[in-house]
Amino acid sequence: METKEGISEAEKQVLAKTNFYLGNYHLNNKNYDEAIKCYEKSIELSPDFVLASYYFLAIIYGKIGDKSRELEYKNKVNELGYHVP
Repeated sequence: METKEGISEAEKQVLAKTNFYLGNYHLNNKNYDEAIKCYEKSIELSPDFVLASYYFLAIIYGKIGDKSRELEYKNKVNELGYHVP
């Protein structure tokens, strides 16, 4: 079944997973702007990657010194039932 964007749900899952792992690659290589884009795209495509993407976004914003955004994403993780110190 195709979505309104013209791609199937299975394709959306593959794209979400690809963006998530690409975000991990960029995070590990300290390419934070690209990692942020990848994690945000992963969240947009699939709820399966929301928790982990929020967690890594909190880490990135902490590393770049944006405490407000770091706290925003930590709170999102906490709202999903997980504790982030």
